[in-house]
Amino acid sequence: MHTLASQALFQTQVEHISAKLASSRGWLVHKLEYPYVDLSFTADGRTPLRLCADCSEWNSEPPSFRLLSAAGVPLPSN
Repeated sequence: MHTLASQALFQTQVEHISAKLASSRGWLVHKLEYPYVDLSFTADGRTPLRLCADCSEWNSEPPSFRLLSAAGVPLPSN
């Protein structure tokens, strides 16, 4: 998909992830800017999970995901 078209579609579809929605679900939004969706998922009594989705090929290819530390450093893969 053309980069500008991919970016426009991404923006249209992620604009619904508001601060209010994120907070109500226990999400912490670190970055929501094309091509990245970087979120932490939190819940009482649980270790937070931070994922960064690279959506460079939005709508033509699935996103690739990286697990990150709470500080945003990629976790090593074994």
